[in-house]
Amino acid sequence: MHLCCASVIQGVTAWGIVPAIVRARITVAGLLVTLVFTGAGLSQVAFVAVLFAILTTLVAFETSRNMRPDAHPAPEGTRLVKNR
Repeated sequence: MHLCCASVIQGVTAWGIVPAIVRARITVAGLLVTLVFTGAGLSQVAFVAVLFAILTTLVAFETSRNMRPDAHPAPEGTRLVKNR
């Protein structure tokens, strides 16, 4: 839990908050909570498959989002130095 919090704090400090990723994470958290309550009716294999699909989709989304040139705008008040 500590590493997760430290990672989030470092990311927000370095890159700022990316709204698309925040929305995706909140959506996935909602899906996981829903899965916890509705997953009792699923077989173990189906439960793990749905869980895997949800988390894999989130990782794929975040990876594709982070590869865009505008993925992490500089926080306000910082100057970008270009290489010459």
